[in-house]
Amino acid sequence: MYNKTGRGEPNPSQGEPPPSAPAQAPGPAPGQVGPQPLSDNPGLAKVQQVMARVLLLQEDVDEFVGKKTDKSYRCLEELLTKELLELDSVETQGQENVRQARKEAVQRIQAILDQLEKKAF
Repeated sequence: MYNKTGRGEPNPSQGEPPPSAPAQAPGPAPGQVGPQPLSDNPGLAKVQQVMARVLLLQEDVDEFVGKKTDKSYRCLEELLTKELLELDSVETQGQENVRQARKEAVQRIQAILDQLEKKAF
């Protein structure tokens, strides 16, 4: 996830898993991101890529201790918001499975943002 921004967030090694995740997905990776491997449907694949990055951000949110004015808080909030915007750009093309996956991903990100906000003091 962090390879997108290059901001030097606390866990730089987390920039490596998203690029390797698509390489692992065609193989036996059902338990990695969710019940389905990376899809050959472009909309669904994009949602799955976003969720792989969000899972890394979830770890950082779980470890976060600080105030809303801290740089790490603002960075996490911004990165999560960017992922929401990325999901907004996913075209469902009338496919219910893509629409549902996008909806669940948005709800997950909103829950993580709420968690981050509650942890900040």
